[in-house]
Amino acid sequence: MKKSYLLVAAAAMLIFAACQKENVLDSEKSTNTSYELDDYYKDNRAKSLQTFTVDASSAIELTGEQGTTISIPANNFRDVNGRLITGNVEVKLMEVYTKLEMFKTDVTTITADGRMLISGGEFFIDVTLPGSDKGLDFVDGIRVVVPAESEDPNMKFWIDRGDGWELAPDKNAGDRDGVVAAPGDEDGGDGHMDPWDEGYVADIVSGGWFNFDWTPEGEFCEFCIRVPRGSDVATTDVFISVDGQLTMVHVPDAAFNGGDLYCTSGPVGTVVSIIVIQMDPATGANMYNIVQSVPIECDMVIEAADLHYGSIDDMNDEIMHLP
Repeated sequence: MKKSYLLVAAAAMLIFAACQKENVLDSEKSTNTSYELDDYYKDNRAKSLQTFTVDASSAIELTGEQGTTISIPANNFRDVNGRLITGNVEVKLMEVYTKLEMFKTDVTTITADGRMLISGGEFFIDVTLPGSDKGLDFVDGIRVVVPAESEDPNMKFWIDRGDGWELAPDKNAGDRDGVVAAPGDEDGGDGHMDPWDEGYVADIVSGGWFNFDWTPEGEFCEFCIRVPRGSDVATTDVFISVDGQLTMVHVPDAAFNGGDLYCTSGPVGTVVSIIVIQMDPATGANMYNIVQSVPIECDMVIEAADLHYGSIDDMNDEIMHLP
């Protein structure tokens, strides 16, 4: 990750100045505050992180707050010097299974080459010594099951290498068949998954961010999103949600034309909703616009420049209820 547990590299963006602090931090009121969007993401990731203290010498079964199950063999961790860990370790888990969670944490569904993905769930796992941020080495794979109501045969398993999702390699290059290769391996991948077991299943042999996804088929074409003229990428963010699917794409800064358009690509006919958020350069207050349910057409321009003032809570409530 480029910024702590950051999945998709986001530029430092300012947001929500002159809003009450209750909209971003523990319902405490404050006025004339300036709040960076990047800090908003980081705060939400920190609040979403679950930590379990367990005995590394015993077999471990854990269940996250949203139903992710983790199975760890006994004596499965080594330090950087190769010494087996026998005392307590901390298993750190973050579950990102809704559009609102994807938005609030900026853990979005976009590949390293900029294509949108349809997700079945994103999660972060790491194992450290208590009080440490240094991940331990795995001896064998950790089994992870992400809950899902039904199986989707299109799903593949993805990992994050720091600049977007890439298909996870299978362990053909190693000696443990069916175990996902470590993120440092460079032999490519096919998104191998283990058989369905009341959810999407994979074994991992290192900590990091992981995702069950599939890529939409069909013709992709360019379309644009209009924001207020003279917008600045430092104070503007644009997201794309796919109606009826667990998809939230953070449109990269490089897609901005420097005037009033963010241009990207998507599958023709896919119905999307657009989120534009911006800090008012004059007052520092938060403005946003959410445009719902627009089918993608080639070379179309989705009008989203009519921003209005609103609190973070109001905006999050609208995002939570996107189709």
